[in-house]
Order: sequence, then C-alpha cells, then structure tokens
Amino acid sequence: MTRILSALLLVFMAVPAIAQDARAIGFTQDGLFFIVGRFDGIGSDTLEQYVVFDAHLGNDLFAPQELTPEQYKQFVAGRPLAPLKTGQQSPDGKRQLQVSSKDKEGRWEKGEFHVTGVSPWTGDSGEEARVPPPSTFRFGVKEGKKTWPSSDFTFEHGNQSQRVEFIWSPDGRRVAYLVHLESATDGGGSDYWLKFGPTQGPRVQVLGVKGTIPALYVLAVSALEKAGLTPISTGEAKDSHPSTVVFAAKGFEADARKAAQALRGATVAPLTWKPGYELVVVLGGK
Repeated sequence: MTRILSALLLVFMAVPAIAQDARAIGFTQDGLFFIVGRFDGIGSDTLEQYVVFDAHLGNDLFAPQELTPEQYKQFVAGRPLAPLKTGQQSPDGKRQLQVSSKDKEGRWEKGEFHVTGVSPWTGDSGEEARVPPPSTFRFGVKEGKKTWPSSDFTFEHGNQSQRVEFIWSPDGRRVAYLVHLESATDGGGSDYWLKFGPTQGPRVQVLGVKGTIPALYVLAVSALEKAGLTPISTGEAKDSHPSTVVFAAKGFEADARKAAQALRGATVAPLTWKPGYELVVVLGGK
C-alpha cells in the first residue's frame, strides 16, 4: 500500500453531539500508520469505516485511506496494531504533555484537554450570548528540565466544544492529537480532525515543488529520521530551489546542520516566516 497523507479536516457528520464521532484505534506496530474508526449511526457502537493516516508524512498533501471493516481486517493482518497508549503522560513515564496559552480557557480532564464551546443564543427570548474570541494553545512535551514544542492549535469557541485526545506512537517519537468537535447546541453535529507532533527536538516540515513524487518525500523523511529528527508534515513549496535548503528558526541552527548532512547537497538558511515548524526542508527541484 502506498504511503498516505491526511487531509487536516474530514467530512462533517450531522449527528447529535451526544454521539461520539470517531474512535482512536491507534498506531501500527511499525509506527508508520495511525487508524481512526468512524461509527455507523447515532449512539451506535459499531464502526462502519476505518481511516488510515500516514503518521510520518503528515496531514497536508494526500487524502487518507478509507477502509471497510473487511478491508481493515486485511490491512491489520499485514500491519498489526500496537497497544493503544493514551493520556497526558508517555507510556514510559518520562515525558509529560503540557499546554501553554495566554488565555485561561481549557482544562485537563482524565488525560484529555477540553475547551468548552458557547452557544451564540440562549434563553427563550433568543438573547445573544458572549462568545469568547479564539484561543491559541501550544502543546509541548516535557522531559526533565527540557520542554519541546509539539503542536499549536487555535480553537473557535462559538457553538462547539473541543476535546483533544492524545495517543503516543510505539517508538515514543510522535503524539497523535485527535480533536473531537461537538456542537454546543442540542441536536447539533460532531466532527473530528487529526494532527501529529514530535515528542522531542524541533518540529520538521518537508516541502517539495509541485509534481514531486511521493517516493522523494519518503526518502527525505527516512533520511531525516535516521539523523534523529522527527518530520511531522509534508506539503507543496511556494518557491523552487536548485538544491535542497533547510530553513531554521533561531536557536535551531545545529538541528538544521544535522538535517542538511542527512540530505545530499543541502544547505542551511534562516527561517524568516512563522510556519509552525522550527525546521522547514524544501527539496531541490524545478
């Protein structure tokens, strides 16, 4: 099966908020894929579809694979699942997820992070409620005295609540952030989306010019992982470069040099924009 990239936001499901939208199935033992199951109806415990994401290439370039229950059985027969490891703390107890924000919105509850939505209308008179502005959160992973950035989120408060579930990869290098969205209005809908973040080191994105074949992304990501880095996203570059360039945020120059050494002919340059990553690798090509 070809490697898979996920779209960030999946199709809306018009079901009441009391019905859970999706269930985390978890990572495969090799850590390459992450699977989400979707329910077949309101209040049902039966999963009708399984969505397979590529955990190494990220969420931005290709659609995930959608499998029927029978296809799912065949898939996991060839790629067994790892035990499901959820919660704020890593399975080995050495790392802890933390959140930072300028806002006071959000709370930890049973190893998940919750942001409560506000219905824009309340009462029989249709009185308009105050809806807080969007809140921005940064999830980081702390080990000892060191904390690394892992993933940034901006949550809208109007008419929906968000619940973030954390699933750790079997090799401990990644966290899957499964975000459940539920309407704050009775009879509203639910949805979900998924992101990946590293558990140490810089956040790394790999970009290629339009038409770059998936195999080139795979080669670059594999080389970076062998160098000890953890790419979490791939995508299309806006500008082309004759050779590969590793753009580094201030303070991450040493990591950029390590990345450049892993990629033949690569050079290092300063990162002058804010993409949500500390290293952005743009593969050479026209």
